[in-house]
Amino acid sequence: MNLTVFKSSAAQWGMLGLLIAYFFGYTKTPVVEQILVLPLGVLFAWLIVNIGANDQKAFSFQHSILDRLGKISYGIYMYHMIVVYFTSFLFTKIALHETSLLLHWVAYFTVVSTGTFEIAYLSYEYFEKRLLKMGHRFSAFHAADQTPEKEGQRELRKAS
Repeated sequence: MNLTVFKSSAAQWGMLGLLIAYFFGYTKTPVVEQILVLPLGVLFAWLIVNIGANDQKAFSFQHSILDRLGKISYGIYMYHMIVVYFTSFLFTKIALHETSLLLHWVAYFTVVSTGTFEIAYLSYEYFEKRLLKMGHRFSAFHAADQTPEKEGQRELRKAS
């Protein structure tokens, strides 16, 4: 990690700024789309290496909110379309879009987001945690059984 983009705080913030500028300032055009493939690949590769292996990183994504979202992310993925379908059905019955389109969209996205996060959280707390705790029972390889003490005990049992 002797490169400046990994050692210098200013360079790290500059690279992150380029990624953010791409997402918020880029207008899609066919010509520029072809040109940006390689530079974007390099920027994302830099981001992955910087976050994963750099001891001198200027910023970190370690935050309790991001950690919680990481734990419920599978539930978000699994349940979001169910919530979208249910909310769409509900909102067609309410017909809020006939009175105010802005209110309809704000309410719709609020219900979908909140509903998805709540269901994913409940699924994680009451279902996935228990399955994760039971997961070692179904694993083909038990790391706890491979400790030197257990290996020695197993060999003693075989010898006697």
